[in-house]
Amino acid sequence: METTRIEKRGTRTWTVVNEDGESLSTLMLTPDGEVEWIGTLPRYRRKGYARALWEHVKAQGITPRHSDSRSREGTAWALAVGGDLPPLASCGYLW
Repeated sequence: METTRIEKRGTRTWTVVNEDGESLSTLMLTPDGEVEWIGTLPRYRRKGYARALWEHVKAQGITPRHSDSRSREGTAWALAVGGDLPPLASCGYLW
């Protein structure tokens, strides 16, 4: 991992930023703590940035929850970081 920091942007958004100010990975939660969006730039994936965001919000006393609407990559990430994984929504979104 290169030198980074986590910035809070807004009330429910956290971003991993590198020394140049580039956003590498971002986590957005709904007001009740559900993952609304998680994304990492392709060249920074599989380096632990999304997991670092997940762990950071937990350390802030927030209990994040996985969404029932997620991509295949989102499901793999959710299984990797742990926590309860709800079944996919009846609409069957799995991109």
